[in-house]
Amino acid sequence: MLSLAPDQLIRLSYAELSSVVFQPSLAWVDTCLTAELKEIGLQVACAGYSEWESHGFAPKLSIGWAWFKASFSGKVLIAPGGISCNIMLRSSRGYDLGANTTQELILLWLSGQPLERTLPESLTREYNG
Repeated sequence: MLSLAPDQLIRLSYAELSSVVFQPSLAWVDTCLTAELKEIGLQVACAGYSEWESHGFAPKLSIGWAWFKASFSGKVLIAPGGISCNIMLRSSRGYDLGANTTQELILLWLSGQPLERTLPESLTREYNG
């Protein structure tokens, strides 16, 4: 069992992160985020936020991010702006990789996950633009 460090982060290697089973815990549409993404030129049907939590892992891991449904393809994609989590990835030697590298690697990992299957269909059904 891992424990929280004084900075409230849980340290894992990328391989350990990849073996954790996450389940969606929260997801919602945010009309302000939708408008903001449209203002920067993205073709967005709707946008919002999502959070996944680990199950069977203590302490609980949490990853949250902004998402959007592309109006041209209907695909759910990760919105620009980063993620939030309680994870710090570490090297094989046990050194922290730092906040930026951790976010980049978690974003890479998250990009390979089936995002559209983790959002309740009711959130995006009315936005078939």
